[in-house]
Amino acid sequence: MDGFDSKLFHQKRVYAHRPGWPRILARRFYLSRLEDNGLSGYCSLMCMDAVREPLRRRINGQETVLVADGYAWLQYYLSDCDFSAVATFNPDGRRVQWYLDVISEMGVSATGCPWYDDLYLDVVGTPDGWVEIIDGEDLDAALDHGAINQQLHHQAWLTARRLAGELESGGFILNSRVEQDRKKLLERPPLLTGNW
Repeated sequence: MDGFDSKLFHQKRVYAHRPGWPRILARRFYLSRLEDNGLSGYCSLMCMDAVREPLRRRINGQETVLVADGYAWLQYYLSDCDFSAVATFNPDGRRVQWYLDVISEMGVSATGCPWYDDLYLDVVGTPDGWVEIIDGEDLDAALDHGAINQQLHHQAWLTARRLAGELESGGFILNSRVEQDRKKLLERPPLLTGNW
């Protein structure tokens, strides 16, 4: 790749509360420990009360809003898991998409905030069953430039294909609980409010 910048090919650590996001002007952040039905980890909810400008992406041939006033992201950080999942909700509480990040590691900061190390490859799925694996070129470039090894590259593809199959078949493990988890978090006071 001409003009390669090695700083672009390090794994990004993503924190649940998403600090320093300039697009967001005001938000509420909820966090809960998750220990039920064989799942362990954390569930967080980011309610975007005011944004500088909406974020739109082309999904399944349609321009889709992912960030705007009144939108929310429900995110799962599951222990011993090879992915992190974000469900995007519109202001009416309707799920717009699943966005699954393939990850190499997950943990919790000293302040109690979950994080994951992004492994470049992602899986996007809509409620009508459309699914796409994206960012394969980023994963390949990371391998080509030594940011990851062949084993991580191979594992990322195995994980993405497995998750895509689960979304396509309707068998994704979090499908049955996402609405309930969002409602439970909204019953609590937010952990953070405003902007940070």
